[in-house]
Amino acid sequence: MYGDGDPYCPEGADRHYGIPLGLDLDFVPDGEHLNPDSGYGEWPSLLEWCEDPSVRVRGNLAR
Repeated sequence: MYGDGDPYCPEGADRHYGIPLGLDLDFVPDGEHLNPDSGYGEWPSLLEWCEDPSVRVRGNLAR
């Protein structure tokens, strides 16, 4: 999972990590670094994915 506009990975986490490693990618528009500073704290969908990887991650509705 990655967001665009990440100041720690401006080249894009998809291009830098995801594609070269063959990872299944979920894009979060305007997600930035996907941390509390970017508005991502509790994220129920992410917990569901951790418990069952077949679940697709949805945007953080609290944001």
